Amino acid sequence: MNTLAPSADPSGLAPDARILHTAHDLFYRDGIRATGIDRVIAESGVAKKTFYRYFPSKDDLIVAFLEYRHDNWMNWFRDALTRHGGTLHALVPALAECGMVRRRNVSRMRVYQLGRGSRRHLAASA
Repeated sequence: MNTLAPSADPSGLAPDARILHTAHDLFYRDGIRATGIDRVIAESGVAKKTFYRYFPSKDDLIVAFLEYRHDNWMNWFRDALTRHGGTLHALVPALAECGMVRRRNVSRMRVYQLGRGSRRHLAASA
């Protein structure tokens, strides 16, 4: 499950969103460093001037991409916690939903809180 995927067809989006969605796909597929601005411009279908109006540098695009990815993931995570009951016990099943925790290990996992140098057991997954 890719909780960070943009919409399938960005052609109807505003130019800045289209650029960001194209960069998202390219960055994930080929890597941030390996993806050049000219490629993002070509695949997003915007003019070079339009690209630089929204993103003056590749660094600006990377920052926007990371903010977009973070916001997208946090929205998904909040929804997943709600779907699983919204309590501390919802944490492990929510993370298992996106593959961050292997389902076979869920029953053995325990949730701990780190505080003042000691680990306090808060809850055990049933």
